[in-house]
Amino acid sequence: MSYNSGEIYFIREQSHSGSDLTPLVKIGLVRQHEGRSSYERVQEHQTGNPRTLVLTDRNIIFTDAVDHVEAQLHRRFAPNRISGEWFEFNTSSELDAALADAKGLAAEMSKLRPLFEQAKILQVTPDDGEIADASEDDLMNATDLLIAKERVKICKTAKKPIEELIKKTFESGVNVGTAAKSGTKTFVSKFDEAKFKQDYPEQYDEFLIKSSSWYQRFYLDSKIAKSTDVKKFRAFNETQNEITRIDTQTINMSSPVKINGLNDLLLEITQLQVIAEWDQEVAEAKLKQACGTQLGIKNICKWQRSDKIKSVFDTESFSKKNPEQYIDYLLDPVTKTYIRLTNVKTRTSN
Repeated sequence: MSYNSGEIYFIREQSHSGSDLTPLVKIGLVRQHEGRSSYERVQEHQTGNPRTLVLTDRNIIFTDAVDHVEAQLHRRFAPNRISGEWFEFNTSSELDAALADAKGLAAEMSKLRPLFEQAKILQVTPDDGEIADASEDDLMNATDLLIAKERVKICKTAKKPIEELIKKTFESGVNVGTAAKSGTKTFVSKFDEAKFKQDYPEQYDEFLIKSSSWYQRFYLDSKIAKSTDVKKFRAFNETQNEITRIDTQTINMSSPVKINGLNDLLLEITQLQVIAEWDQEVAEAKLKQACGTQLGIKNICKWQRSDKIKSVFDTESFSKKNPEQYIDYLLDPVTKTYIRLTNVKTRTSN
């Protein structure tokens, strides 16, 4: 689950004269598990910005589900967006209202913490094989889950042509700024277990050992998935309408290619996707809470949880007893070149 805690920051910037602050504000995040602070992010953002960036404790808000809170804020203040994560607040009262919204969202997220904590505990609790009767709430949560999944799906589909266009532009040698970069990755040598098993099946069996691992799988009943038309629901249609608008803008920015504009559209879709993924996780957590220790809910969902015993090849033991044979079946290291979209959320300073 992406119930990551972290900080939402509102970074200000000084005017060139240094006597006052500009109306431009960067709304971003740091995740607690990444081990960075908002003040460290300021130092990173300062690079390449000719104006001095300013951050105070007042403009930092700690919250659960930090990715969702950031996405919600970006959506709410889209009319104020200059580019990426940069927004314009012309008065102190406008900025105060944005800070109040962030605090309100943080309060909402804290109320959901017990739900996710219980689901986390239940995830490592074996199911008892029983099936519970469904309630109206269960049906509603299952419907919400289906709608959210479809919203995530259309967001992912919409991102692909934009990502491919940026990559293609980068490959052609056109300067795309910070939108993409290339790199290489070397994959270390790996024992070719499948080939060894094919060549020496009996010897392979000699090194099989029993291994215990925890297995859990949650899924909706196929009947409810088939009987639910997500297009009848407002949440799906709102996301679909936004994607349709972005698709139109993408076409307009494709010839000639406008990288900054495409990058901003990609960010918009990502925000829509983050919000949909959050709705998906909340609905799923509610169904898991309803399942409790039971296997599932009749005609709604199942949540299998058990300790699985399976046979695995003991590579470590084999390599010690047969070092030369082990080396013979090592695959050569492979180096691959890749293009990564950085999706850096910056603005062009004037």
